[in-house]
Amino acid sequence: MTVFLDLTELIADPARTGIQRAERELIRHWPGPAALVPCRLDLASGGFRQLPGSLLEAVQADMPPGGAELRLVPHLRPHLRPGPALPKGARLLCAELFADPKRADAYLALRDAEAAWLVYDFLPWLHPDWFGPGGPRALMPYLRALRAVPRVAFISERTRADYGRVMRREVSGPVVPLGSDGLRLERQHFSPERRGFVFLGTLEPRKNGALVLRAFERLWAAGSDAHLTVIGKSHAHGADEEALLARLEDEPRLRVLGRAPDSAVRTALREARALVFPSEGEGYGIPPMEALHAGIPAVIAASLPAAHGLPPLGQIRLDPVSEDALLAAVRRLLDDAEAERLWDGAAALRVPTWRDFAEAVAGWVQAG
Repeated sequence: MTVFLDLTELIADPARTGIQRAERELIRHWPGPAALVPCRLDLASGGFRQLPGSLLEAVQADMPPGGAELRLVPHLRPHLRPGPALPKGARLLCAELFADPKRADAYLALRDAEAAWLVYDFLPWLHPDWFGPGGPRALMPYLRALRAVPRVAFISERTRADYGRVMRREVSGPVVPLGSDGLRLERQHFSPERRGFVFLGTLEPRKNGALVLRAFERLWAAGSDAHLTVIGKSHAHGADEEALLARLEDEPRLRVLGRAPDSAVRTALREARALVFPSEGEGYGIPPMEALHAGIPAVIAASLPAAHGLPPLGQIRLDPVSEDALLAAVRRLLDDAEAERLWDGAAALRVPTWRDFAEAVAGWVQAG
């Protein structure tokens, strides 16, 4: 048996975050026994064509800084020679989100292949205000094709429920949680000298970055020596966050890294007492799971999909999410005895790994 993996979007935008990270980890940990063969949409024929197997290793290589465009990633080009069309009865797996109507047409035109999709979330359609004008409309080809896909799996229980709401049909696909060990950060241990907190996420309203900055501004005004490291790129909707960062520009207890590589994230977490991630706009929410996997406590929104079904060990769950609640959580963590208790809880927690994820996806796709 062979499973053909549609990498059209990863090839066009080989970034190392979000969905592209999930694809790379799926490739890295694919357990078989079916062979995994890459493919992509061929614009000339309007169908999918096989690609050399060497591409699977090539996409794992480090990208140049800012190399989100294929022209900046020349080492992929030798592995993009198009091969034959997919054979009859092929199993075609898509673990991407896309906006290309031609790609949607290609899926709708499938006759001799079975498509299986991993679905991440429906946030652009259920919360269009988070994405600005045109966002949901641009992704309508994806939704149009999804209606015709016979086999669907989901990254969270929330996405599974939202599928039923959006598609207005009975849901039967499994939930396959994403992995938590992609940072490859070694197990961390508590020390009273760890006085830093890390906020990791895009600077936009749905991530509640402004709420974090205001809470720490109040903490610093009261004389706290706690440090905050902000890791995440600016966003067009992040006017409040940008204004707060400008106001706190000279604050010595604040460090702003912007968009940073995994190595910089690992360095920041090695000094952190906890991760602060109060986002209420997530399809899953990998960053706090990555911290917890390394034994670092996390302050999260109670509604975070990634935490569904997990015991609350090592976590402070905010319900509701507010500036006062976040400030209280940080102060709680600044107490060494309370912090040590939360670290003990994080150490006892078992969160899914990328190997778990790949084995679950492979088992589901091959089961037919």
